[in-house]
Amino acid sequence: MARGTGVSDQKASSAPPRDRDAPAAAAGTRFSFRFAGDANRAACLVEDDGDRLTVEAWTFHGRASSRRLPTRGGESIDTQPVPAGDGRVVLVRNAPRAHEVVVLTPHGDCGAVERAVRTFGTQGLRAFPAADPGTLAWLVSFDEDRSVIHRVSAREPHCESVIEIPGMILGGGWLTEAGDRLAVNQVVDGERRIAVIDLRRRVLTSPAVRGADVLLTSPRRGEMLVVTRQGEQARLGLLSPSGGGVRICGELDEVTGAVSPLAFDPAGRLLALRVAEGARTRLAVHDVDSGTVADVPGPEGMIRAAGWGQAGLRVVFSSPGHPTAVATVTRPPGSAWRVDAPADTGTGRCQGRLERFEGPAGPIEAVVYGDWLRSPRVLVALHGGPQAAWTLDFDPVFQHVAGTGIAIIAPNQRGSTGYGADHRDAINGRWGGPDLCDIRGLRATVAAQRGVGAGNRCCTARVTALSWPCWPRPPTPLAGRAAWPCRRSCPVRGFTPMVPRRSVPCWSGWTGARRSWTSWGRGICSFSRRGSGCRCYSPTGHATR
Repeated sequence: MARGTGVSDQKASSAPPRDRDAPAAAAGTRFSFRFAGDANRAACLVEDDGDRLTVEAWTFHGRASSRRLPTRGGESIDTQPVPAGDGRVVLVRNAPRAHEVVVLTPHGDCGAVERAVRTFGTQGLRAFPAADPGTLAWLVSFDEDRSVIHRVSAREPHCESVIEIPGMILGGGWLTEAGDRLAVNQVVDGERRIAVIDLRRRVLTSPAVRGADVLLTSPRRGEMLVVTRQGEQARLGLLSPSGGGVRICGELDEVTGAVSPLAFDPAGRLLALRVAEGARTRLAVHDVDSGTVADVPGPEGMIRAAGWGQAGLRVVFSSPGHPTAVATVTRPPGSAWRVDAPADTGTGRCQGRLERFEGPAGPIEAVVYGDWLRSPRVLVALHGGPQAAWTLDFDPVFQHVAGTGIAIIAPNQRGSTGYGADHRDAINGRWGGPDLCDIRGLRATVAAQRGVGAGNRCCTARVTALSWPCWPRPPTPLAGRAAWPCRRSCPVRGFTPMVPRRSVPCWSGWTGARRSWTSWGRGICSFSRRGSGCRCYSPTGHATR
C-alpha cells in the first residue's frame, strides 16, 4: 500500500478582514479552480498583493461569495485545492516523493484552522471531490505500476486506503448519488480502457468498450459521457455501465467550433458545453434527450470550467478586462439562457478586443489592446507556439504594458491552435516559414497604415515558454547584471526574444528566481512569474520604473 505517515496538527491562521461579497478578482490572478461534488461550492488558488498564493473558498447558496483561507506557509502552483460540501477545503501539497494532505476549516471572519492529515511518499498523488457528506475528498496515489484509492473521512479527518488497482487511473466521475461507484480511465501496460470501481464492495469491472475515454458522469442517471476516436475524428457519446454500447451524440458534430463538455445538470438531462472558436469561447447547453443544442449569450471572453448544482450553473470566466472569477448562468422563466458576468470592483483596466488583419494566406486574428494606429509605440506580441494561441482572457502582463500607453497586437499566425487543422498544421516541417511570413506581412501592414518613423515605433517580441530557437544557445546566467538578447540570430528584423512568462518554471539570468524576460527599446523588463509587477533594467544593469 502507499507509504505515508499520519500527522495530527492544528493551527489557526488569520488574514486582514475582507468583504466576503466583494470579489477578489481585482486583487489577484486565480487558477486551479475545482467544484465540490454537489457543485454548490468551489475552491481555487489566488495570488495576493504580495505575490503569494493563498486558498480561496466559494459558496453559491444564494449570491456567490468568496473568502480567503490563509495557510501557514503559503501555497505553490503545485497545490491542489479540493472543496468539500461542508465548507472545508482539502489541500494536496505536491513535492517529489512528499505529498502532504491537509484540511482547512474556516474560522471566524478571516481565519482558518489547518490540520495535517497525512504525507505520502509515492510517485504521485491527486485528489478529487466526494459526493457523500461523510467524505471530504478522495485521493489517488500512484507508485510504479499500481494505484491506490484513499478516502479522507469527514469525521476526525484521516486517510484510509480503500482499494488497490493495477496500473494508473486518470480522470473519474461518480455514477451514483451516494458516491460509491466511480468511473475512471485505467492505463495498464500502455493499454487504456474504461473501468468502473465499486468502492463499497471493492470490486473493479471493465465495460466491453475499447477506444473510448470517460470525460463526465451523471450520478442521477448512472451514465458516462465518453469520447470515442475513429481515425482522427473524436466524437462524444453516452455509455451505460450495464452495456448497450456507446450512443453517439451526432447533433454535436454539427456545432461550429471545438466542443468540450463541462458539466451535467443534477438531473442528467442537460449538458453544459464549452465551444471554442479562434481566440474566444462561448457556452452552449445540450439536451441529451431531445438532441437540441442552444447557444447561451454572454460577454466575450474565455470559459475554463463549470459546476452545475441545485443552486444553478456556474462557470469560471475571464476576459481581457476581467480577471478570472465565477459567473452565473441564468434562465429566467420564459426567457433563454444567458451568462451574467461576475461583479468586479477593479478599475482602470485596459479592455482588449479581437481584430482581423490581412495576411499572406488569409485573415490573421489578433487580440488587440489600445489604438495601434495612433499610439506612439506598438508591441507585436508573439505567443510561444507551436500548439499555442492567444486567447481573449485576462493577461496581467498585457495589462501592465497597455497601461503604460503601448498598444498591443497579439496575432494567432499560422501554426496557432483554435482555427482548424489546416491552420495549425501549416508549419509542420516548416517552422519559421508560413508563421514567419504571416508576422512579416502583419508588421508591414501595420507599418504602412501607421507611417512608422523615428518617433513612431513598432516592436516585435516573443512571449513564450520555449524561445530557444531564437537564440544561438540558451542564455548564460549572469551575476548581478542584466541580460541582453543576441539580435543576430533572429530571422525577423527588429525581433527580440521574450523568454518564459506566466506560471511556468523558467530560466532567469537576473536573480536565479523563476522569472521572465522581455525587452523594449534600450531596456529589459523582468516580469514576475504570474505577471503582477514589472521592473525595467537597462543594458548597464541600472533599474528604472
